[in-house]
Amino acid sequence: MAESQEKNIEFSGLLSAAFKGAVGEETIPGSILDYIEGADLTEADSTYLTDMAGHVGSDLGTARGGSPLNFTTLMKILYGEATGSRPEGPYHGQSIETFSNPEDAEESEWYKMHGYKDRNDFHGVADAPHLLNIFLGKETPEDQGLEESPYEPTGGYPFKDGPVYNAEPFFNIMGLDSSDPKDIVALEDKVHKMNPGDVISLKDTGVNPIHHKSVDLGKMNWSIGKNEKGEPYLAMADIWDFSGSTGEWGEIMDKIGKTPINFYGRFPLTYEQFGGY
Repeated sequence: MAESQEKNIEFSGLLSAAFKGAVGEETIPGSILDYIEGADLTEADSTYLTDMAGHVGSDLGTARGGSPLNFTTLMKILYGEATGSRPEGPYHGQSIETFSNPEDAEESEWYKMHGYKDRNDFHGVADAPHLLNIFLGKETPEDQGLEESPYEPTGGYPFKDGPVYNAEPFFNIMGLDSSDPKDIVALEDKVHKMNPGDVISLKDTGVNPIHHKSVDLGKMNWSIGKNEKGEPYLAMADIWDFSGSTGEWGEIMDKIGKTPINFYGRFPLTYEQFGGY
């Protein structure tokens, strides 16, 4: 990256690239990505793009719509360019339920009456760290209290380069569920026959974990393994970034982002959660 404080990325260039994508054979985000990748980025460009990504990525529409760019955020970008103001929105990596199913006054009052701060406190999970700031390189994972996982996935999950952080503080596993009880029985039989080190993916079993989480992880990879003592555990692996669930718009965010956040957690399977252990 060039050290010059001169910008090679201009908003007019971004708009021109978007128009080119709209009328040409390429897509709008694809054309914008080509424009960014074709520029000799300076430190000033990096700061400009990071600020814009923070403005877009924190928008409530990003959280609710699952996309880092939509009509609402586009209007905010245009307003930001006109005024020079790019305030961050309320989203920083919290579970979407925070916005889609927020605590109402009655629920909040019940938690307080029973000695809990809020829904996360009731479920015994830590509040979500500012994952967006970590992703954009504004803060380190350690600044936000993330700790590296003491485990490595047995199944070789395709994490991105970098540390794998412990997801356990942000999850409460309450059990396993299926629309067909036979799926639970079939999975239980497989788990009984597993040897230490074996792993079974839950992807095609019809069984899903019942859980509460404070972080926004979308395509979670769930599996069941057995440790060296032969004790079964539920495992979750995922990466907090944008491209995995938001297509080409997300690829632009990932191009600007500096720190993809790998998450992994292991949760013991108890008798109450899963037949007989």
